[in-house]
Amino acid sequence: MSGRNNDREGRVRDREQRRDQDPIVIAIRRHAENRGGVAVVPDPRPVVHRPASPRGAAGGPGSTSASSPHGTKRKMDLYGTETVEQWASTELEQETFAFLWSIKNYSALSSGSEEIKSPVFKGGLKSNHLWQMKMNPRKKLEEVEYFAVHLILNGFGDGDNQNTRKLKVRFQISLLDPDGRPLKQAGSPNMTVCEFKKYSVWGYDKFLQTSDLLAPSRRLVEEDTLKIHCRVWIEGDLKHKLGQGGASLESKELEDVNKRRRFELLSENMAALLGDTMFADVALSTETKTFMAHKAVLGARSTVFQAMFNTPMKESTQNSVDIPDFDEDVVKAMLEYIYTGETSDLNEKAGELMQIAEKYDLNGLKEDCELAIAHSLTVDNAAEVLVLSHLHNAENLKIKAIDFINRNKEDVKKTNSFKEAAHTHAAVFVDLYLSQ
Repeated sequence: MSGRNNDREGRVRDREQRRDQDPIVIAIRRHAENRGGVAVVPDPRPVVHRPASPRGAAGGPGSTSASSPHGTKRKMDLYGTETVEQWASTELEQETFAFLWSIKNYSALSSGSEEIKSPVFKGGLKSNHLWQMKMNPRKKLEEVEYFAVHLILNGFGDGDNQNTRKLKVRFQISLLDPDGRPLKQAGSPNMTVCEFKKYSVWGYDKFLQTSDLLAPSRRLVEEDTLKIHCRVWIEGDLKHKLGQGGASLESKELEDVNKRRRFELLSENMAALLGDTMFADVALSTETKTFMAHKAVLGARSTVFQAMFNTPMKESTQNSVDIPDFDEDVVKAMLEYIYTGETSDLNEKAGELMQIAEKYDLNGLKEDCELAIAHSLTVDNAAEVLVLSHLHNAENLKIKAIDFINRNKEDVKKTNSFKEAAHTHAAVFVDLYLSQ
């Protein structure tokens, strides 16, 4: 055994010596010495991989715990809404309100054994039912005097006072000390439901012995004033909610997010391509500016551009397209739409963009322009919009313009734009008259 121990010690010494001579270890020690710290040298011994925990054991595949980004474990809810396709919740609608009744000169009022009623008050923002409280300061039962207090339903807030109608109510009555704290209470939101009909009376004949109420130690009657607080809970209907669980929404939401992000990336990349002349192979020229573009992109988005570049026309042979009938801002906005599917100038230049979209067969741009113009219809421009829609075959816009004019006929007819349009484009208004 001693020989084996000696061999083992020798191997350890050799391993430590090799480690001390390792360039990485030397570099670690020098770096630590320069920073005034202590070098932590990696242990060269092989790492022992322990077998995985059995299924269902702590940390194993069947466990319900998972590591958080901070290294702590959180318990996963295997039966939560995120694990089901649909969920529902049911609750009982409940309306609550409170009423405070301060009875001053209590000693004079309580000298007899007659009932005293509060003014009628409304309870509940929705229902507005009519309520009243009553108290008897010296109700005698079994030769003992009690302070009795009750709640009365005087009428239903909607005026429907059928004798068979009932309210399901819970209530709590409290006597307050001078600081507003309840010293004696009866009832609660969890009590048995009381069914109130019109003029029903529910409460407590033996709420508190009169002698206890008037005891100075109780401090219930302070400065000859008694404060009675009543809170009421009125039950309504069952309220149900349905929703999609995480099991069905998670994948759909993730798919929608990915789609939006892919579109955003595509739009960004195409916008960058439009601004990069490296691979551009066609020039679009207005009277003031030339834009470089790509035949493949223009042809894919427009049948008109496709025809230009597929035939031995000037545009194909000379790699140029002249657009003298539109300003550079309109051509630039059209190119932005062709490359990215949107343009920031849509609302400002919707009329001109609809015309250039018609010329180059850009249906998506044309539909967006029609929608933008329809949203800006006014009495002053309605006639001009109708003419525009007619000249450029914008059927959806024409329908909206005719409908707007018919709804504001008298005001539109008074405008100068209507009179001029009716004179110069009389044929346009045939559709208007036929629609009436």
